[in-house]
Amino acid sequence: MNSVTPIDQLKLLYTLLTHQIELKSQSDEPPATINNTGIAPLPYYLELFDCAPISYFVLDIASRIIQTNFCGADLLEIERGKLLGLTFISRVANEYQSLFIHFLEAAFSSTDKQTCEISLISDNTFSANSTKWIRIEAQANLMKKTCLAAILDISKEKQIEYELHQKALLSNNKNQYIKQLITKHKTELAWVKAASAHSNKCMLLANMSYETRTVMQTIVGFAYLLRNTTKAPEQLRFLEKIDAAAQHLLSVINNILDISKIEMGYLELMQDNFCIADILYPVRDELTPLATAKNITLKITHDTVTHPLQGDLTRLRQIVFNYLNNAITFTNQGNIWLKVKLQEENTAGFMLKFEVKYSGKGTNEKAIFSLFESFIQADYSSVVGHNTTELGLVINHYLIKIMGGDFGVENLPNQGNFFWFTVKLMRTQMISQANQLY
Repeated sequence: MNSVTPIDQLKLLYTLLTHQIELKSQSDEPPATINNTGIAPLPYYLELFDCAPISYFVLDIASRIIQTNFCGADLLEIERGKLLGLTFISRVANEYQSLFIHFLEAAFSSTDKQTCEISLISDNTFSANSTKWIRIEAQANLMKKTCLAAILDISKEKQIEYELHQKALLSNNKNQYIKQLITKHKTELAWVKAASAHSNKCMLLANMSYETRTVMQTIVGFAYLLRNTTKAPEQLRFLEKIDAAAQHLLSVINNILDISKIEMGYLELMQDNFCIADILYPVRDELTPLATAKNITLKITHDTVTHPLQGDLTRLRQIVFNYLNNAITFTNQGNIWLKVKLQEENTAGFMLKFEVKYSGKGTNEKAIFSLFESFIQADYSSVVGHNTTELGLVINHYLIKIMGGDFGVENLPNQGNFFWFTVKLMRTQMISQANQLY
């Protein structure tokens, strides 16, 4: 059989006393315990007060405890006799003491009931048997300068409220996590679609370029044969124009093919052994006729690197060619300077810096930013006779990055543009004979 706790005994006693008073009030003859006024003697009410299952406190304006019942002592976990004279606020948690003071002042300033919820001294956690939350309802007796406070322990309600709040937070976190997963999935899906579309575009460009290049090579070949078999000056002039236009278009097609290969990841760099002169002078010889026709002088200087280099010689020549060809395009007459500097050397290899400067009008600052973007035509309205898509510089951008280098461009007022780029080249043990050729 389960044991009955003292508090249960008090509650049972309170119920019996209440029932006894109700029976006596229903009797035809007043009981000896009720006086002629019809009011029970004070001990009856004191017993009801002491045994009530609700905590009662009689407090003064300074919150001193003047009287309490057994439940009140059990609430504060202090013997009833030791509670008298103590201040109730000393048992209130620090963060709620200011609220309790205002509550007590409001109770003593009127005869209306005042209510508030506070917590008693604890470690301020919601673990079992730690935080004790109470709801106080107080009404003042202004004549006696005291107030009667009825207090309910609402710790279980607060515990349930806290647990529901935590579950709501957990649910919100789960919902947020799900939303993040959905957003991430949509982003990845969009990236896959964009990558697929980009790959399809590159593949289409490559296929079209291959087919177009085959046709252009046929046109160039037949134009060459006609020039060798035709003696009429006017027809030769027409054939030269056809050949020049076809060669230009063939160059554009080759550039598009290169961009497609690079963007699709199909471009592989070769590993040739060479010296700096192997890069520069074949390009100079190829572009000199075009520069001479515009009264332009190509001036090339470079630092001495005695050790042979290793890298993709063809692509390096292509980069230098594109920069110099661009410079010739924007220069009507004057000089174009190409300088190669040994920027860094270590046991693994070399870092070379190429600088191209020309004396033409140059490109405006707005157009400079689009020079290295794929299929974006910069504004060349200020350049008379200009006719190029600048795909060469776009290819340079890709090739330089693949070679572990960097690039830049500056607009010099009334002096043209200043282009530069760097590339990393490996050190090789083979001896180059290039210096003997130039």
